[in-house]
Amino acid sequence: AVPGNVRGLMDAHAENGRLSITDIFEPAIKCANEGAKINSTQAYVIDILKDILGLDSVSRELFFKDGNLLKEGDIYRNERLATFFSILSKNKGAESFYTGDVAKSLLDFFKDGSSVSFDSLKSYKTKKQIPLEKDVNGYKMYTVPGPAVGGFLIQSMLRIISNLKVDVITPEVIATVIDHSSMIKTFLLDAEDLELKMDRLADDELFLSLIRSGYNNPKKFKGSINGIGMLGSTTHVSVIDSNMNAVSVTTTNGAGCGYTVPEYGFMMNNMLGENDLNPMGVRLFKPGSRIPTMMAPTMLFKDGQISCVLGSGGSSRIKSAIFQVLVNIIFNGMCLEDAISSPRIHIENDVLYCEPGFNLSIDVSDVCRFNKPNLFFGGVNAASATSAVSDSRRSGCAYAV
Repeated sequence: AVPGNVRGLMDAHAENGRLSITDIFEPAIKCANEGAKINSTQAYVIDILKDILGLDSVSRELFFKDGNLLKEGDIYRNERLATFFSILSKNKGAESFYTGDVAKSLLDFFKDGSSVSFDSLKSYKTKKQIPLEKDVNGYKMYTVPGPAVGGFLIQSMLRIISNLKVDVITPEVIATVIDHSSMIKTFLLDAEDLELKMDRLADDELFLSLIRSGYNNPKKFKGSINGIGMLGSTTHVSVIDSNMNAVSVTTTNGAGCGYTVPEYGFMMNNMLGENDLNPMGVRLFKPGSRIPTMMAPTMLFKDGQISCVLGSGGSSRIKSAIFQVLVNIIFNGMCLEDAISSPRIHIENDVLYCEPGFNLSIDVSDVCRFNKPNLFFGGVNAASATSAVSDSRRSGCAYAV
């Protein structure tokens, strides 16, 4: 799929940035040139993705050392990426990516197998949208609108919780609501006009009718957490500054396609091959459409003041991770740190996945119990006016200055 990160981030900086683009890229260029030490979480993901990372010679050069996969404590260095960042840090650097030398190198390298063309790169534009909003138990939540489905599903799960009117939100309730969100996702992804269906479901009567119908609920099957589609390179950053300017941004490359552009050291995405986002298959995706990603950067307000900004990586578990953190804050009154560190569950394909701390009685075909918190359940990174909290599941970092 056409990469939108470069255009989106550069347009956001042009409109709202205070530092120069050169200053912003300086530490990234330094890090790419000098290298960074691989931590345990990164080593774990690199090992899971080793088949992808060993597909071509440039990728192997970056992720293997003397024929062995990089491990915890090794230094990852990418001078080619530093060159790419240097180009972006120049005036109108994004144009090189979409119409200039970088675009030429990208298209030459992938000329035999990519769906990306020069016209599709040149015509790509940032799309500004009005966020979804939802009033929930004294809070107002804002999240990403369609064609992304993640924000809509989080909003939908909060709508279900609000309509249940239960005194205590038990783990069984959470699991049931997450399971219903998968049904809503299937309903949306079956549509030719996904955003039109989202608009229709804004009507409470239609929404609750869908929930009661059990839409397209065929015989369920057992899942697995061993597939490479379950993990990838989604990253989330939450920031609030001293003037209460807030940013919540999630970016992803999927699991990566395995092939790295030789001159510039970046791997193209595999978004059209992500079954969770494109269940109809690579060749059936409508050209020019934007991918219905699960990414859901979110902001939470209370009494007209920003309460926190948050988001997560985690493929199909993004929605359940953010949803559970929001429930902990909005309904259970937890502080940000406890809301994020509390154990999580996820249900998908009739399989219940859970971290330690749950004793659940749910009718599913299989249960997968983890013996400790795991990055499978996402990595929610958040910031409030007084604190910053990172998710230890993905070795996140938090700074309050």
